[in-house]
Amino acid sequence: MKRRISAFLLAVSLCLSMIGAASALVIDPDYGPQPGASEPDTPDTPDTPSQPSSGGSSSSDRDSGYTIITPGRVTGGTVRVRPGSADKGRVVTITATPSAGYVLDTLTVTTRKGEVIELTDIGNNQFTFVMPASQVTGANTFGPDSPCTRGQIVTFLWRAAGSPAAEGTNPFADVASSAYYAQAVQWAVSQGITSGTSATTFSPDATCTRAQAMAFLYKAKGAPEVTGASSFTDVDAGAYYANAVQWAVSNGITSGTGAATFGPDSQCTRAQIVTFLHHAFAG
Repeated sequence: MKRRISAFLLAVSLCLSMIGAASALVIDPDYGPQPGASEPDTPDTPDTPSQPSSGGSSSSDRDSGYTIITPGRVTGGTVRVRPGSADKGRVVTITATPSAGYVLDTLTVTTRKGEVIELTDIGNNQFTFVMPASQVTGANTFGPDSPCTRGQIVTFLWRAAGSPAAEGTNPFADVASSAYYAQAVQWAVSQGITSGTSATTFSPDATCTRAQAMAFLYKAKGAPEVTGASSFTDVDAGAYYANAVQWAVSNGITSGTGAATFGPDSQCTRAQIVTFLHHAFAG
């Protein structure tokens, strides 16, 4: 009796944002090869639909179980999934390679029932997951109105800098070595971009405030000299973020929340953070 093979549609959600762009560029799961394509794990060319090959994958790169179909169109980078098919329980590796000027924002894999499959970040824009016994799909979301955490903004900055190797040791008890932001935080500390919220904490899940965002950006750009005085009544001249806000205004990164207010303690959304990043790095 022949084994019945179920086809999986792996529509990986790969959000590739232009550095600072408010809208995310994501894989279109409805564009590309259909279940049964013989070469599902060949990387795609940005803006060019991939065509299934008639040659098929090698037997060493495919199981006899569930076929994994990668999306056929990727804008802003490439994506590769290995192996090309997998039995339940096998580890699958996703490699996402952003094009120049783009950074990897988020990558999620879910079952058709909407259950999120846990991904493990193994570095260099590579992620792994364990193949489930159900059809998997991707969620094409960016969450522009969602709060942006301190862990997320430092990761954005780190990736904008090219994801350099982190130096030194992690001083924070609340930053696990396996966390997606661990290298980014360690890099930011080594570059003097942050010293945490205390000597032993970074507070990665706390929402980033406007003051913190400007301070991170200002230090990431080398803390250039500023001139003039702030026109904002809610930015004290002695505040840790005063120079950062003045620099940001002078460089068109922000214009405040009003003619005379900056709103330093207001929490930032993901859309606001990537807009600040775009203004800071686009030039």
